[in-house]
Amino acid sequence: MTAQLAMASLALTIHLWMAFVFAIDIPASPPSTHTVVSPNFLGVSFELSSVTTYFGNDTSTIPQPMVNYIAGIRARTGDASVRLRIGGNSADSSIYVESQTSPMAVPNGQNANADDQSINYGPVLFEALAKMGQMAGGADYLFSVPLLNPNGTIPKLVADAKGSLGDSLNALLLGNEPDLYQAHKERPNIANYTVAVYETEFSGTVDILQSTFDNFAGPTICCSWNLVDVLNAGYLSKFALKYVTLQHYPQNFCPGLGMEHQQFFLPYYMQHSNVVTLAAWQSPAYQTITKNNSANAPRLVLSEFNSASCGGIPGLSDTFAVGGLWIADYALQLASVGYTAAYAHTREPGITYNLVTPPAGGNGNWTTNPPYYATIAIAEALRTDNGGIVVDLNLSDSTQAGYAVYDAKNSSVTRLILFNYASEPTQFTLPVTVFAGNAGKTALVKFLASASGANETTNVSWGGKTFAGVGDGKSAIDATWAGAPQNLNLQCTDGCNFNATGVSMAVVFLDNAQFAETAGPTTSGSSASPQATNSNSAPHISGLALGAFGTVFVATAVLLFLM
Repeated sequence: MTAQLAMASLALTIHLWMAFVFAIDIPASPPSTHTVVSPNFLGVSFELSSVTTYFGNDTSTIPQPMVNYIAGIRARTGDASVRLRIGGNSADSSIYVESQTSPMAVPNGQNANADDQSINYGPVLFEALAKMGQMAGGADYLFSVPLLNPNGTIPKLVADAKGSLGDSLNALLLGNEPDLYQAHKERPNIANYTVAVYETEFSGTVDILQSTFDNFAGPTICCSWNLVDVLNAGYLSKFALKYVTLQHYPQNFCPGLGMEHQQFFLPYYMQHSNVVTLAAWQSPAYQTITKNNSANAPRLVLSEFNSASCGGIPGLSDTFAVGGLWIADYALQLASVGYTAAYAHTREPGITYNLVTPPAGGNGNWTTNPPYYATIAIAEALRTDNGGIVVDLNLSDSTQAGYAVYDAKNSSVTRLILFNYASEPTQFTLPVTVFAGNAGKTALVKFLASASGANETTNVSWGGKTFAGVGDGKSAIDATWAGAPQNLNLQCTDGCNFNATGVSMAVVFLDNAQFAETAGPTTSGSSASPQATNSNSAPHISGLALGAFGTVFVATAVLLFLM
């Protein structure tokens, strides 16, 4: 009887396991319609009213830690400069004052709204931006000029920006979220502020500026309008745009709403399907933009995003799960659906979604927040010889997600980026066929991880290095709290496995970039820590395997590989 029960139990276990195994083909090559992205895909957006915090009062007071942070991103973007954007609500309401020197930006008292702090700023700002780019090794800027309150200083503003920044002035964003002008009572004399009215205003500013500068971007809508309606109104035919820009947050946490109105909580940000849905916002218009591959065609850019509008949500936006993994997952999803770039927003100190936190009073140690780690990890993940094509592997699992990055020239898979949102470890199995273009059948795995899981805010590491306790933004140290090596060298002659800790991201380097990275020895250990083994090792729990014919197998229970 005992033997019969045991056999029945085994049969039930096998049946349940089979029910939870499914396969998804990994394309041998990327789709014919795709967008090629650069390692600088994930940029940083700064609120104009906060520029003195991060760029100083003039060219002699630029904070060295901030230079180090930008240089840290630049060191990972290959031939591409770091993408920086200066804008936000404050850029649409602030005033350019040609005579303003040091400090280069000061509040002008015209707007007491914490989420729209109007300032006066002068030409020294552009000198400081140029100096930052030089010190950090290269930066390309998007800069917002006002459409909300256009005035006679705009031509001089643009001329000075171009004079100081030169070719590093990537494009001008004309206006900021014009689809909210009417809701914010910014056009009181217009009964219905429509797309047609907006395009008339946009055209007027372009006419004034195009003799000085001609790389424009818009419409930078966020909320109330559909991009397809803007395009159908002739936006692309009327204006020679460099970028079609959007801004979007998954939820609103603006003053007056309160915690009781919070719509999404931590589980929302830890489910990949929600990232897919969010990135599909305005998707009916994507094909109109991405199908034009000519050299001068406008590219799609998300010029501002983060976890929640109006500064984020305490205890959520500053966590590793949201600021680290969600930002990385969302950035990759945007790259996979046609965006050329995306900019994670940073504001004044005290805002919970900021990439970094300066010391109170200006002197002391800076703090590195989870979004900064996501930024440098994505730069490395997308650094390929000829540009990258990002493809979502469409894993139908609530706690796992994956992307393949193809080389844009030879269509080989150069990276696999694998997310484990589960609290328990996941084993990933790489078959030998993944290494078709890799004669040595080797790989390097680097982890984006934290000391305590999803809610961690400080002890975060990328490739085993952390800025926790480091105040200069430069001298990353070993993450001694990590329970196992965070870099793994894999020898995969017959395929190989590795374990990823709960709530982490693994980047698998399959091309020669792995040899330029610093990696530790291949290790073995418990299933609770990263480990490397061969593909014929013991059965695993909650694993994801890349099958022998470019197929992904996902198992949620112990037993066998179906190769």
